[in-house]
Amino acid sequence: MKPWEAVAFKNEEARQRYYKDFPFPEGHSVATFWHDPVFKRVLFERAHLQPGSKLLLISEANEKCGLSSLARDALGENGTLSEYDMIQEGRSLHEWNIYERIAQQHKSELFDAAIATTTHHMQSLENEVPALIQLVKPGGWVVFSDNGPGKLFFELAKQDVHLEFMADILMYAMAVWLNFGDTLDEAYDNIKRWGTKYDEDDIIRVAGPHLEQLNSFSWKGLWLVAGKRREST
Repeated sequence: MKPWEAVAFKNEEARQRYYKDFPFPEGHSVATFWHDPVFKRVLFERAHLQPGSKLLLISEANEKCGLSSLARDALGENGTLSEYDMIQEGRSLHEWNIYERIAQQHKSELFDAAIATTTHHMQSLENEVPALIQLVKPGGWVVFSDNGPGKLFFELAKQDVHLEFMADILMYAMAVWLNFGDTLDEAYDNIKRWGTKYDEDDIIRVAGPHLEQLNSFSWKGLWLVAGKRREST
């Protein structure tokens, strides 16, 4: 047990029971961090959507977090929205190579813009980022983003005992639910590694050769990278 857990729990059994029955709402997802209206607005602004545009949207809990409605509002009645919910797709297929599958499915068509979030689910940036960019018309905009607790979150937690306390609870509970390890400590380490494996610099490095006017935006730990597809890549 960590020092604060030794104070909080009578024994290891109580500790295990607490994390396995942690009282998050049913269907909880880190996608609920998309609730912030400022970041959601910027997410769609950076895609440079116009009424009548054709948009590819890949995210988590799209309806629950209001991303679907924002997309439909931006596109208008004559726009076309092709959207995928990462959680639903991943669970139905029992695999997480969602971006590659979507790129393959749409390889014969082009979009005016694409928004691809939850990049921590990507298996290979080197394969999936260029494949998604190729789905957008030359001159069209692509936005990559993530909504999970990233590297900055854990760095800040080291400096703030209150945030560290909440981070431990959140990460342990999610890790146990998602079966990320045989022990609580192993689960915590695995989900932390999974959630922080990519950041803005990683996306910029891979997307850079294919995009121009590349820019990034961060807000309260959320981040995005946007760019316009080059005429020839």
